[in-house]
Amino acid sequence: MAAERPRQIHLAMSVGRPAGQLWRRKDSRIEEAFSLALLSEVARAAEDAKFDALFRADNMRLDPSRVRASGPPHYLEPMVVLSALTARTEHIGLIGTASTTFNAPYTLARQFATLDHISGGRAGWNMVTSTVGEENYGDQPLSSKAARYARAREFVDVAIGLWESWEPDALVFDREAGVFADEARIRPIRHRGEHFSVDGPLNIHRSPQGRPVLVQAGRSEEGRDFAATYADVVFAAADNVSSAQAFYADMKDRARRKGRDPESLKILLGTHVVLGATEAEALALEREWVDGIDVGKAIAYLQTVVSPHLRLAELPLDEPIPVTLVEEAEALREEQYQRGAAWLRTHQGQTVRQLAIKHRQNSLHLGFTGTPEQVAAELAELFQERAADGFVLSHSHLPEGLELLTQGVVQALRRAGLFRHDYDGPTLKHHLGIV
Repeated sequence: MAAERPRQIHLAMSVGRPAGQLWRRKDSRIEEAFSLALLSEVARAAEDAKFDALFRADNMRLDPSRVRASGPPHYLEPMVVLSALTARTEHIGLIGTASTTFNAPYTLARQFATLDHISGGRAGWNMVTSTVGEENYGDQPLSSKAARYARAREFVDVAIGLWESWEPDALVFDREAGVFADEARIRPIRHRGEHFSVDGPLNIHRSPQGRPVLVQAGRSEEGRDFAATYADVVFAAADNVSSAQAFYADMKDRARRKGRDPESLKILLGTHVVLGATEAEALALEREWVDGIDVGKAIAYLQTVVSPHLRLAELPLDEPIPVTLVEEAEALREEQYQRGAAWLRTHQGQTVRQLAIKHRQNSLHLGFTGTPEQVAAELAELFQERAADGFVLSHSHLPEGLELLTQGVVQALRRAGLFRHDYDGPTLKHHLGIV
């Protein structure tokens, strides 16, 4: 009997612009941020390092007030970008974000089936229900979170049904008999539901992976249950180790309770890294980043994320957030208060300024600053302590940050025996070990 293979770290790279004010560095290449040439360079560097996938976020609206200082949000349309990168890469997975609130399942199923075909089985769909953007889609208020997730469940069921509407052996290619496909192996889905009415079948035969890898990023109760039901990968957010471990354990347990092998659900922790050839260089880069943060805007942004009702902007900047404010939020039953209070509780003793800067740097994600060896050691510890199966990494700056990540951090992880030297197979499912 063969020995069980040791766990290996999974790595995805978030494809975006330089962090915060680091776009102002002379060598940031910000002018190329929307060019296929630079995107391809980043993609090939990640592929040469044997990353599992590229991860492309998205947003359905623009806040003009954030453009002047922060630069344009890097939201080229994901499916167009990934389709272009398909022709410039050979092995790396391609994960794109698409909303179940602002799309139709038949259209999305065709898009991802097409991406999976032309990439040779490397497509992944980051399923989101969206929290903003309604003003650009008819200006109707977003429905409640519960309603958005109910629609999402039906949406994914329809999409999966369409991807499976062609059996794996439906294509015959019998030239002599003149039979291209066996119509008996192509089935309409005839879906009639609360949100969608779709006959099918899909007008594209089954793709190399059968369906794309399904990714989900929700932290709420609805999001966790949705992920445990459908997702192959969870893009997790936690800004401290204990929270990451608690989320990891909870998601594995949810998968188990749904009859799944917990190892079939991969938890990838969003992580920002600021890298330097020396620790001093990395710390100087981080200081450059922090010094460029507009604290007032950072507090306003933090307040909308944590909870607009916790009055952070009215508190003294450099005094610890009062415990009474947290207790007041905990006493209320609404989920937004509970989440905000829980986040503040984990950062008890910190000031409004500290939390606003921390959040502006890393959102609700972990962040590490140091040399490639130092950052690799932090990632290895999180992995070994069952806080994550891997990471969606954002590098801080170009060009050095990308090189230090794809060469320095990856090589350090390899020396520790934690990351692959080559791909195990042709598809994203092979990379993730969920074939």
